[in-house]
Amino acid sequence: MMRVIYKKLRTLAGLLALLITWGGCSSQTPKKNYAILAQPLSTVLRLEVGASLPLETVEQLDAFADYIERLSNHRLLIHVEIGAPTHTTLSESTQLAVLTTLQLAQANEVFSMLDLPFLYDDCNHMEMALNSEEILSRLENALEETGILPLAAFGNCEDVFVSTRELRTADQFQGRVMALRADNTTKVSMCEALGATVLPYTQSSVASMLGESVEILPEDLSQPDRRVRVDTVEASLEEASSLIAASEESLFVTSGGHDISPLWLVGNKQALSKLSDLERAWLAEGTAWLLAAINSQREDQKREFEELLAQRDLQVTLLERQDVALLIYEGNNGDNAFYHLDKYFDSKLYSMIQNYSV
Repeated sequence: MMRVIYKKLRTLAGLLALLITWGGCSSQTPKKNYAILAQPLSTVLRLEVGASLPLETVEQLDAFADYIERLSNHRLLIHVEIGAPTHTTLSESTQLAVLTTLQLAQANEVFSMLDLPFLYDDCNHMEMALNSEEILSRLENALEETGILPLAAFGNCEDVFVSTRELRTADQFQGRVMALRADNTTKVSMCEALGATVLPYTQSSVASMLGESVEILPEDLSQPDRRVRVDTVEASLEEASSLIAASEESLFVTSGGHDISPLWLVGNKQALSKLSDLERAWLAEGTAWLLAAINSQREDQKREFEELLAQRDLQVTLLERQDVALLIYEGNNGDNAFYHLDKYFDSKLYSMIQNYSV
């Protein structure tokens, strides 16, 4: 037994002597080892995103993380993880998250107004306004007690109205029969206030209702049923493309910011305060890159859609959105209001957002 132990000790001694010999014989090896030891450790941030986010959004966030890693030469790493983030999950261990406006409204109700219908011309207007220094700092103050730091607002897509007749002005909502998604009751009630008959449907079925005949039960059941034909639906660009391709009649496409709901890149304020100035600069530059990448992809999608319309001698009609907003948001005069706004509506913030309309 002692002989075996002796042999092992002798072997270890030999290896140690060999390592010492390498150190003495090569003047280059120690420099390389010291260089490795001198490299700064990476800072790792965890970015949690919801499982319901569109795949293309998750891919953009992965690209955002890759960009920052390259920018920082691997010194700032962002790990994108699928989870169930809320306004309460940000912590020292979950430093970043992507939240919906509805989720942030649970932290402060002022966010409830930031996805109201007809508030923005388009996603470009939304991003320009909400990412401006004056508005972002105002929202940061609103979240001061929560420890949440809003870094950027962004949106990936814009829905459109597809109609059998033109929809451009506020008064053209009158008498219209619209099929809208049922997930936004405020949008439904605003379109009804503008004079439309609104039929709510699930997201998967709403676009297919264009041209369908529907029976409406009267509020007074002693009155006969009313049969109407759906002449307007809301649709994604992909759904609108399919409707146009399948239709034998000429359709009208209207863009007017009726359903823009921002997503928010947010951080834990305390955790991010521990970053160095250089790390904060990398994160800021990466965020700017993310917004530019999202904008570029969105513009490519719109360009492809417009090219499809051009093949059918069609074009996108721009809703006179500012006039619609004027009726809804500025015609709010007590009992005679055109539309009664909820108490969370901030008229000052509304005016600030409109200042960025082009």
